[in-house]
Order: sequence, then C-alpha cells, then structure tokens
Amino acid sequence: MSDLQQNLTYEEALRALQAIVKDLESGNISMDQLEAQVRKANDLVKYCDHKLRMIEQRLDDAKDKTNEADLDPF
Repeated sequence: MSDLQQNLTYEEALRALQAIVKDLESGNISMDQLEAQVRKANDLVKYCDHKLRMIEQRLDDAKDKTNEADLDPF
C-alpha cells in the first residue's frame, strides 16, 4: 500500500476510484496514461477491500465479545 493511500479515508479512495472509472468509460485517459491509471485503480480497490475487511473483523470481534458477555453471568 502506498503512503498516499495510507492517508486516504475509505470515502476518498472510493471517490478516486470512481473518478478513474469515469475517465476510463468516457475515454478521457490516453493510452500512455492507461497503465498507470489501471495500476492506481487496482491499488485503490485493494485498499478499499482491506479497509472493509478490517471493519468486518472489528464488527465480528465486537459481536463475539457481546455474545461472551451474554453467556458469562459474572
């Protein structure tokens, strides 16, 4: 993950990815820029996926703790 992405929020990364997709769909990216933009889009997808997995894990952990608290009478 690049340093730039580590400073992005999920929403910022998603907006950047959407902008790249829009440019690709509209043909606003030259062939010379295509490889770099595809690489950047791939990195953004990985970053967003990573963020979502981290949140999912935190939710699972919180759910497990809640279930443990319900089972532990003390």
